[in-house]
Amino acid sequence: MESYSEAPRIPPWRVVTSALVLLSPLLALQFTKTARMIIGRRDNWTCQTCGGKFRDGVMLHMAHFPDQHLRGHGDPDPDNGRALCLRDHLFEHVSMYINDPNPYNEKSLELISGLAFENGYHTYKYYEANPGALEQDRAQVIADLADFGLVIRREEGVDKKREP
Repeated sequence: MESYSEAPRIPPWRVVTSALVLLSPLLALQFTKTARMIIGRRDNWTCQTCGGKFRDGVMLHMAHFPDQHLRGHGDPDPDNGRALCLRDHLFEHVSMYINDPNPYNEKSLELISGLAFENGYHTYKYYEANPGALEQDRAQVIADLADFGLVIRREEGVDKKREP
């Protein structure tokens, strides 16, 4: 039997792949790269809620319209989506969860809040130019969720959303 120190290390991509398998029902709803490009160009790489622009360092997501989520699925056709900044996308998922706390909405909220906390609200280039901004954004994500009575807790390296 191998000792712990001799055990083979699991490559990081393997861990991510395993997590993606668990989330496969949600990921099946994602837009293809081509669809994301079509949406981004159509929406001029601008958040359709607040007007934040990708060129200004705002992280954009290509998100389904809320009615797509309310039906429990999202059609990957570009006509069924729009560009949203990560913060507005998070708010949309919080609202969906609060209005209908079903397992699908809970999982999608966990996914988007984890992305927001880990990556912040801005692009990598923005963070390179603004040291310390990522920690400010993480604090903002926590504050934004707290406004809705939700919190992120770190458990065994995984972000979990819990009600207080």
